[in-house]
Amino acid sequence: MQISVIIPTKNEAERLPATLEKVLSHLARQNMEWELIVVDNGSQDGTDRMVEEQVSGNPRLKLLREMRPGKGAAIRKGMLAAQGDIVVFSDADLSCPIEEEEKLRDALAKGYDIAIASRRLPESEVDRTPVRRVMSTLFNWVVQVLALPGIKDSQCGFKAFSREKARLLFGAGRIDGFAFDVELLFLARRMGWRIAEVPVRWHQSKGTRVDALSDAARMVRDILKLRWDWIRGKYRGRLGQSG
Repeated sequence: MQISVIIPTKNEAERLPATLEKVLSHLARQNMEWELIVVDNGSQDGTDRMVEEQVSGNPRLKLLREMRPGKGAAIRKGMLAAQGDIVVFSDADLSCPIEEEEKLRDALAKGYDIAIASRRLPESEVDRTPVRRVMSTLFNWVVQVLALPGIKDSQCGFKAFSREKARLLFGAGRIDGFAFDVELLFLARRMGWRIAEVPVRWHQSKGTRVDALSDAARMVRDILKLRWDWIRGKYRGRLGQSG
């Protein structure tokens, strides 16, 4: 059994060293093979060079570069390159501590096809500002109405897949921006796959790179396009479907 962890980065030179130390330490304690893939998305602050220096001393740490802008594009590149039987992606700020990935793995072991961290379950421990809480509530309501009824939290940047499911979903993906999570879960639902929402600990990190209003507007646009593309058959054949 092998696990792959993918971390997308853009201008994360300041906090990435601490992130890598925590993730590498956690993975080293696991009783399985592992790899950590950092996918740099056009950093201008030397993030990629910093990772490159560490790669030479650790063959399990890998650096990829994705110049197409967008978190979805970066994660897609890493997920399609991953060799693990289980593949997990995590935000670089570790708002969700890396140790929580064990909960996601447990859900996959119970037969779920995808396990997603959720900040909106009674057992979840969440620390964030009131403004972010309100914005998250509104956006999750929009997502449920437009695309994912019943999924309480589609946007937490901490998700796990079997390698087979990851390659199918990310190979079919068309959205490069923040709405890529919605696309993944929308397609998984259409395939009849089982999705587990898992309660986690989550702490809002300082220096978040999310611009709530502008990013939310772009995400709504992308979700509407997703629905329209599905109706027009743009995904037909991309998930092994025919007709």
